Amino acid sequence: MKIVIGYLYYDLLNLNGENGNVKILANQLKKQDIDVEIRLITTNKIIKQEEIDMFYMGGGTKQSLQVALQHMLKNKAELKKAIENHKFFLVTGNALDLFGKAGLNFFEFVTIKKPIYQKGVSFSPSILARPIVGFLNQETSIIKSSHPIFTNSEEGVHYNNFYGIKLFGPLLANNYLFLEYFIKQLVLYKDSFASFKAIDFKYEEKVYNNFKTK
Repeated sequence: MKIVIGYLYYDLLNLNGENGNVKILANQLKKQDIDVEIRLITTNKIIKQEEIDMFYMGGGTKQSLQVALQHMLKNKAELKKAIENHKFFLVTGNALDLFGKAGLNFFEFVTIKKPIYQKGVSFSPSILARPIVGFLNQETSIIKSSHPIFTNSEEGVHYNNFYGIKLFGPLLANNYLFLEYFIKQLVLYKDSFASFKAIDFKYEEKVYNNFKTK
């Protein structure tokens, strides 16, 4: 089996080491004996959704997000088709804003300014038994989301296989349960009869259990 990951705007949107999410995901997939191709996609490339199994997009500066958005608007139909065709998306940090009303208008949410200093937080997703943890330090927060991923907050979106989470940084490094869930969903999307090797998450579980929230 081979999984192709389209890393959107790797050169523009990589605040707080968010490329670590791609590295972690690729590493865990390889441990399952799955071939992984990371396809780097930026503003000089045309997005071809039929060639990609999963898209990743991380947060960036206001200027970088606007540059990315202009390219996304040119490829809007292809991105929409990818989401409706159940291609996987993992979108973190303020990159999620680009999929709401202020950007591509794929989802019925808007963002409002809400000053937040860097802090550790936890949110309860409907897809997991335990919270997702991470960091917030942005000035915007989702409101009126039509497809919320969290049961106690409007900080994320879940639709088909689109997962958008406003937390920044290496989300998958802090959340081994979500990492395991995401890997299994992605692999079963490619092969519904796929089997999985046991994954040793001893270190990752320790990181998760020691995460400090305020």
